[in-house]
Amino acid sequence: MAYTVTPKTIKFSQIEKDKKLTPSNYDLIPIKNENIKLIKELLIDYTIGKDVGSDHYLSFDSGFKFIKTKAAQSYSYIPNIYNYTEAQPIFPSTFENYVEDYEKRDVTFELNKGDILIVKDSNVGEVVYINEDLDQHIISGGLVKLIFDEELKYYIFAMMKSNFFKEQLYLLTPKGSTLKHAKTLWLDLKIPFPNQNENKIIEYISLLVKGIINREEAIRNKYHKIMDIIENEICNNQKDNSFSYNFPKFSEIQNKKRLDASIHSKYLKNEEFLIKNYIHGFKYFEELDFEISRGQNLQFSAIGPKLESNIKKEGFYECIKPKNISIYGTVLTREYIGNFNDLKTLNKGDIIFGAEGFEKGRSLIIFEEEDIITNIHGITLTHRENDLLESIFVKCFLDYLRKIGLIDIYATGGNGGSIAIPYLKQLPFPIFPTVKQEEIKEIYYNEYEYSEDLDLSNFDHLDALMIKNTGIHQLDVQKNLLNAELDKLRDLIIHDKDLIPEEEFFIFMDFYKN
Repeated sequence: MAYTVTPKTIKFSQIEKDKKLTPSNYDLIPIKNENIKLIKELLIDYTIGKDVGSDHYLSFDSGFKFIKTKAAQSYSYIPNIYNYTEAQPIFPSTFENYVEDYEKRDVTFELNKGDILIVKDSNVGEVVYINEDLDQHIISGGLVKLIFDEELKYYIFAMMKSNFFKEQLYLLTPKGSTLKHAKTLWLDLKIPFPNQNENKIIEYISLLVKGIINREEAIRNKYHKIMDIIENEICNNQKDNSFSYNFPKFSEIQNKKRLDASIHSKYLKNEEFLIKNYIHGFKYFEELDFEISRGQNLQFSAIGPKLESNIKKEGFYECIKPKNISIYGTVLTREYIGNFNDLKTLNKGDIIFGAEGFEKGRSLIIFEEEDIITNIHGITLTHRENDLLESIFVKCFLDYLRKIGLIDIYATGGNGGSIAIPYLKQLPFPIFPTVKQEEIKEIYYNEYEYSEDLDLSNFDHLDALMIKNTGIHQLDVQKNLLNAELDKLRDLIIHDKDLIPEEEFFIFMDFYKN
């Protein structure tokens, strides 16, 4: 939701004073709610990060990491620190020097659970909540660590995560620059507070934020649990054969029609050996009961004119593009397309597999019976017998192949490369027993119902049970519902409209009811 307004008229004296003719220079954010506090009035302490220089970077995990601005993204409430572009490994000595420098200046550098990071360079104004103690991490000069009062931090964070907060920041920042040029003007940004039932509304919003944060954390943990199950099942159930590496023969090179070294590497051969030596056997993907096709071509030449929207509209298709799929098999951002043609829709159980670019290998299963499409960059995998269990296993094993680097190795071409359908067909898949596939399915897709009525006093207890027993897909759906409720409440507070009474708290959370 946008809050910035460009005035329809402006006095000539104002133009003469400012010496500016660009309409955006006169943008403003009208706010009816006068119950506001500035960030600087709410802050207990803050620490600006410091850059260490790329000569201190390492290409392997040293245990010590340098968090970059890219770790904070609009689609996530907690930091993304699992990729080198987000959290770069550094020398232990670099970390020690960084710490020593801050201690000399009596500045707190520690990143503790409950701290909030705000970006002042690059993706300006983005904020994330630190959900765990990060003892061996330091932050870049583009980040600022904020510490707020324990009882208010979730509410403040909720408001900082809104477009209202970011748009204030953009108006303070000179066009084409970063917040660095505005120094510490972010300290003067406004946080609106409820005018009705203030304490209860703050508590309710805080619980919604906790629910979102806990779900994001659980999604990541459950994803890694699935990866561990797959790895342990393969490695602990090998036939009595041993691996030995031989350089490729000319006939093998001719057969694969590939000269790039990685496709003939010892690493690839060893990983393939483990899969093919699995005690219950393996199949190449082309031997599995799946059909492979490309997604819908959305170019004008294929479908004619189209309308695009970032909100759901009647008669529009939901378009899930591979670039908007997370590594955890969830949708990061949603897009909708209106078109007169009957576009190629996806069915329940279909897998979208991103085959191109630097983030190739990400995948998603469709569970909804709605008009959902993907674009031509997405490969669609459809099980001929509509076996949801096998679709979930194949999706999760594709994740595993991506995690151990095989998807990148099989790919060809520049700009991140792409994995063509013929190469996809030759991916080896172990034949896991049904009971093991069911174990994986329970983590990725599992519905859980709890019949007890929900209120402010028992939310933490019931929510912990829900998160523990719910699959990744369901957690993502719930997170989106919590976000929608949060958006509605923030808008009501900002515009000083009537807020929902306490007896209607959680009324939208149907996933808690039988």
